[in-house]
Amino acid sequence: MEIKDVEKLNICRSVIDATRNFNKNRSDWLTITPDEYYLDVKGTLEIDRIDLISKMNDVLKEQGFIDENGNGSVSIFGKWNDEMNDIEYKRCYPISGFCDWCGENELKNQYCVKKYGLTACTSRQRGDVADDAIYWHTKISKFDNKSGRIIGDKRYASCPDTHGFYRLISEEREPLFDIYWTV
Repeated sequence: MEIKDVEKLNICRSVIDATRNFNKNRSDWLTITPDEYYLDVKGTLEIDRIDLISKMNDVLKEQGFIDENGNGSVSIFGKWNDEMNDIEYKRCYPISGFCDWCGENELKNQYCVKKYGLTACTSRQRGDVADDAIYWHTKISKFDNKSGRIIGDKRYASCPDTHGFYRLISEEREPLFDIYWTV
């Protein structure tokens, strides 16, 4: 991942976060506003909200996240953001190993199948290597460099110790940004 992508990500995230914070505070302000000032305050805040959304869309457009109408798009940025999160997760937490059916002779006896059912893992053949589904499973379980069981230089999470997929601790890196941030 290039630094310009990280900068682009941070610029867009910060403008979206500013809009989110304003909307949260706006709701709080309206809750505590006395009745006699409510309409005036609501009108002023609505003007500010529209202005902030316009600025956010301008920033998204400047950064290249443009919809079919030529406007800045949060949803287009959101898809790219999710892709960047996945790329960075894979870079920082590479998964090694392969499915060995947990040392069992039958699929039904696998540790993951017994524990989670047949939808637990996409690896159904011995020798399968980590695919996007394995990364997705470990990411949503927040399997990062602070979790898992450690044996030597290997970190295990879903698979039983000494079987299946693991990460080499020596290959783990700190992410350049929050890989769990979403739109």
